[in-house]
Amino acid sequence: LDEPAAGLSNDEEKELCRMLAAIRDQGVALILIEHRMGLVAAVAKSVVMMDAGKVVFTGSPQEALSSEVVRERYLGSGFDANPLASSSDEALAQQSDLSKESDRR
Repeated sequence: LDEPAAGLSNDEEKELCRMLAAIRDQGVALILIEHRMGLVAAVAKSVVMMDAGKVVFTGSPQEALSSEVVRERYLGSGFDANPLASSSDEALAQQSDLSKESDRR
């Protein structure tokens, strides 16, 4: 599956995780190409990371999340290892009745 979570809301991503885990638990092998590491960590038993066509990491999702190679090349220093647990569709801030006078005539 090539980036099946692309364009999904947080709730839809959680449902996708449940569906992929159910398929995995039936003994079906899945090949998942995905940039959302929270989803990968929730579903995968093993991770292979490639960079420029070469394998640079192989291990468990937990090992991937703590790997310096993975962090340097892919995740960055501010990566949240469990975004599904902390994310929400709830608005962080809300503002209404905004306006700006225009200088157009």
